[in-house]
Amino acid sequence: MSTTDEARGVRLFRDLFQQSSKRWVMLLGAVLLELSAVFALYLNESGEVCTATGGTHLCANQDDWIVRGFSVAAFLFVFAMARPQLMTRLSQELAPQIDIQGVVVHLLGMAMIALPVVMVGSESSWMLWALTWVILATGFLTALVGLCLLMARRGTWIWFFRSAGIALPVGGLIALFGLDIIAFIRPIGHWEGFSQLAHFLTRETFQACTTLLGWFGHDVMVNAETRQIIIGEFEIFIWGSYSGLEGFILITAYLLFYLWMFRDDLAFPRALLLLPIGIILSWGLNIIRISLLVWIGAFVSPDLAFDGFHSHAGWLGFTLLAVSLAFLTHRNAWFRTRPAGASGPAPSPKGSDLDRLMRRPVPPFFNDPYMAQIAPFIALMGLSLALATFTAQPVLLFPVAALILSLILLLFSEVLIKLSWRFDPVPVIMGLAIGWLWVVTAAPATAQQHELAQTLSNLGPVWLSLWIAGQIIGLVLVVPLVEELFFRGYVLRRFPLDGAWKQLFAIMVSAALFAVLYERWLIAALAGFVFGILMLRKGRVTDAIVGHSVMAGVIAAWMVWTGNWTLI
Repeated sequence: MSTTDEARGVRLFRDLFQQSSKRWVMLLGAVLLELSAVFALYLNESGEVCTATGGTHLCANQDDWIVRGFSVAAFLFVFAMARPQLMTRLSQELAPQIDIQGVVVHLLGMAMIALPVVMVGSESSWMLWALTWVILATGFLTALVGLCLLMARRGTWIWFFRSAGIALPVGGLIALFGLDIIAFIRPIGHWEGFSQLAHFLTRETFQACTTLLGWFGHDVMVNAETRQIIIGEFEIFIWGSYSGLEGFILITAYLLFYLWMFRDDLAFPRALLLLPIGIILSWGLNIIRISLLVWIGAFVSPDLAFDGFHSHAGWLGFTLLAVSLAFLTHRNAWFRTRPAGASGPAPSPKGSDLDRLMRRPVPPFFNDPYMAQIAPFIALMGLSLALATFTAQPVLLFPVAALILSLILLLFSEVLIKLSWRFDPVPVIMGLAIGWLWVVTAAPATAQQHELAQTLSNLGPVWLSLWIAGQIIGLVLVVPLVEELFFRGYVLRRFPLDGAWKQLFAIMVSAALFAVLYERWLIAALAGFVFGILMLRKGRVTDAIVGHSVMAGVIAAWMVWTGNWTLI
């Protein structure tokens, strides 16, 4: 980033890692280790702790917790977008500290989380399972409180939650327990007064799905009386939970909450139009969801269609719709009486020096260089989790993820264009060398590769060509840009760089974090080390992007030549 870009004002997370960077790294590393231990203990249905406490349902639904985390993150994004001044001031107050009270509270919470381990050997029962739930919930809450005390002073958090009001805890709880809310309202279609509406929606959804599948040239067989859709050997009956009624109720409740939470910023009665818009879009997403379920069941895996995609796609679709409506509403002046978050400055926490900072203008979200480095990577991680959760072969839907990331990068185009894009042969040469090393050290094709090749052979020439094109564009252009902006443009530059040893330390940390993303972590760490050198060589993140892109180009060319699409 240029010096001009660096001085463009206060950014939401600008100072989070600029001070006490080593403490942030240590704190983040400790939390990751703790989460890994918790996952190993509980989110494994064959685990001894789960079996002994009768909590196999909790432990087996690992994907549910990923979805819950995604939903909470989406809500926090909406809240930050609606209360930018509040979140900006909080970001200025966050700083890791060695607080004895915070350490004690956090360790107490972690001890409570581990307590069910001592129950192993006890007789499994409903009471034991309920007790495990209470202990775990209390432990997680206590550990979270301790973690907050390690991140900022107690007075800062008291100020923050008072300023945020009831919207933050209520919205967060709804996001966390959204899947349970869906399960609770699912029988509503059988209630008197709702059954006729559910019947009408089911019939229209069935017709829309068959039409949509037919548009894509699939040989669809239907039975209007039983509302059965058949493609090949896969069949599905459009009844009950496929009507979309649950989505109507959820989006209506969400929008009512949203209208109330931002009633001072929205223009009434125009803002009420969000209700019919949300309901119509919810029904459209339900039709797309069912059509995708049929396609996955017919051409990928029936088990994946029902056990993975169907279980979570509805809630994820609702979450994305909710975030999109909030985002577009806040960017559309027609729905607002004043700019979002302009209802007056939030009071500063006692003792903070933020008045001077808040007088400086905050750049628009998509014009902020820091957000351009962070937001696309967060989207990449979310998409990767979604693909790994809902697909047996995530690589099949990678072109879709690449398309979404491309659109996100397009929103940051003003920032990306201002980068120093200059041709330099050194990044090209280094990229060619790392790409060649990646190829020659690759293991022979596995059973997974043979299974993927069989699946790709069933796509047909047109779909296969589109898939290959999307795969290459994503690997060579999109992913290098996203990853290098974050690891070399953001993470590496959060460390002191005044001296060779400090630069070496920063390069090694960014390379190690980069390697975590890849199964072949050793060669990935080497690549990250080289990209870090390219970044610091002339201070241009674009050199790292070019080197990464060239490396990916070599790998992509080899994958096209050999058909081994699991090489990276």
